[in-house]
Amino acid sequence: MMLLYDIIFLVFAFFYLPYFLIKGKYHRGFLQRLGLLSNNQKLTTNNHAIWLHAVSVGEVATLRPLWERLRTEYPSKKIIISTVTRTGNELARKFSNSNEIVLYLPFDISFIVNSFLNRFKPRCLIIAETEIWPNLITACRARGIPVIIVNGRISNRAFKRYRLVKPLLKAILRKIDFIGAQTEGARGRFIFLGAPPENVKITGNLKYDIRDYTPARILKPDCTDLRKKLGIGGQGKIFVAGSTHKGEEEIVLDVFRKLAQDFKDLYLIIAPRHIERAAEVRRLAAGLSVRITVIDKIGALNDAYSISDIVFVGGSLVPKGGHNIIEPAFFAKPILFGPHMFNFEEIAGEFLKARAAIMVKGENELEANCRLLLTNDKERASLGGNARDIILKNRGAAENCVIEIKKVIGDA
Repeated sequence: MMLLYDIIFLVFAFFYLPYFLIKGKYHRGFLQRLGLLSNNQKLTTNNHAIWLHAVSVGEVATLRPLWERLRTEYPSKKIIISTVTRTGNELARKFSNSNEIVLYLPFDISFIVNSFLNRFKPRCLIIAETEIWPNLITACRARGIPVIIVNGRISNRAFKRYRLVKPLLKAILRKIDFIGAQTEGARGRFIFLGAPPENVKITGNLKYDIRDYTPARILKPDCTDLRKKLGIGGQGKIFVAGSTHKGEEEIVLDVFRKLAQDFKDLYLIIAPRHIERAAEVRRLAAGLSVRITVIDKIGALNDAYSISDIVFVGGSLVPKGGHNIIEPAFFAKPILFGPHMFNFEEIAGEFLKARAAIMVKGENELEANCRLLLTNDKERASLGGNARDIILKNRGAAENCVIEIKKVIGDA
C-alpha cells in the first residue's frame, strides 16, 4: 500500500513541479523537502529531539504555548520545528532559540522520510491539528517513534472527504499513539474514522493559550507607540481587516470609503493573509485615502488588533474557511466575520451564541454593522467583553497536552 502511495505521490510531484516553479514558489526550503540537508552540525541531533510539525503561520503560532512548555519540561532535549510554508518557517525561526532546529517537512515519500528519520532520530513526533502523512507516520511507527496529534480538529468539509477513504485512513490513525482533540465533536470524528477511542481525548484548543496575552495585557494593551507610528491621533478610531484574501480587500476598501465620508477620524489597517500580496493590496487602495495602512510583516497583525476599535477577520466573505477570531478576542475587541467559517465552525458558533461576534453576509451588512459599532461604545464594549470572557474560560489546553505527552514519552 505504501509503495502505491509513493508512486502516486511521485507522479503528482512530477506534474506539479513545473507549476511550482512557474508560480515562483521555489525557495531553498524545497531542497530540504527533498531530504537534501546541509552538513551543518546544527542540523543534527543525537539527543532524541522532540519534533513539532506545524504547516503554516497559524499552526506555528498555535503551537507556541506548547512549544514553550516543552522547553521547560524537557530542557535537555533539542526541539525540531518543521513547516510546509515559507511564512510558517519564518515565524518559527522568529520564535526559536539558538539550540533549536527549524526546517521544512520532508515530502511524504518513503526514502526521503527514512533519510530524515535516520539523521534526526526524534524521540517523538507531535503534529498540530490534522496533518495525516501516511509514510511519515508508518515510518515512525516502525521505528518505535511515538506520533502525537495536538489541537486535533476535522472540519465538516474535511470530514466528508475523509469518509470516502475511511478504510485507508483507519489504518493510519491506528498508528498514532495519542490524539488531543479540540472538542467533543472532533473527538467523535477521529474515532468514527478509525482512531482507537482510548487514544483520543479532549485537551482543548491551544489557540486560547497564546502565552503573550496575559489578562493585564488583554485589558490594557499599550497602544500609544503604534498609534503614533501610524500617525493616528488619540481620538482616531481604527478598523482592522485581518487575514484578508483576494476578493475581500475590494469589499473592505469600498466599505471604508463609505464610512470615511461620515467618520472623519476613522483609519483602516489591512493585513492580507499572504504578505506577498501586500503590494497588490496597496495598489487597490492607492488614491483612496491616506488613512489606510497595509501590513507587510509577519507577526504584526496582533499589534494591529491591540489598537483596533472594530475588527473584521478575513477568509470568511470568500469561501476560504475563515481565520482565527481568537486573536482579536484576546484584546476584547468587537469582531465581525463572514459566512464562510468552515475551518472554525465550532469556535465561530460559540462566539455567535455568546454574542461575542457578529456574522455578516456581504458588503452591505459589513458596512451597516461597522456603522452600528462605531457609533455605539456600549455595544463595542459588550461584544469585546463577551469575546474576552470566552478566551479566559477556555484556557488550559497547553497544560492538558503536556500531561498527555508525558504519558506517552515519559518525563525526560
